[in-house]
Amino acid sequence: MNQTIAGTRAQPAFARLKNLTRNPSDLGATFEEMGKVLQKCHVKAKLQFRIADGDQVHSYNIIIGNGTSKVQAESVKNADFEVLTTSDTWWEIASGKLAPLEAFGSGLMRFRGDPQLGQRILTHLAGTEGRTQIC
Repeated sequence: MNQTIAGTRAQPAFARLKNLTRNPSDLGATFEEMGKVLQKCHVKAKLQFRIADGDQVHSYNIIIGNGTSKVQAESVKNADFEVLTTSDTWWEIASGKLAPLEAFGSGLMRFRGDPQLGQRILTHLAGTEGRTQIC
């Protein structure tokens, strides 16, 4: 429910992802789950995720298009959309506990690339109702 605060309407909460944590000890499995969900997305794109875990940075890419997806545990050049965050933040996002846009607004996640593409991907991955854009 939206409330009026000082004459303005409060914005609804941000959308959270569907739970991608089928195996809570395997970071790569979250991207495999995401790839399965994104096969149905009518978008052709190269997505990249860089997940910092202490001194290590894990890279995963998902190439989607034509009803297929390919997930790899490596970097890809010229990603259309890239997400950068820590493993702790990623687990919160992937489990549906933290909305990606809340993480972004809090400085816990950064992204590079086409924001409209990111919004389309988020809309497809959303497991809850809520906003999929900041403005």
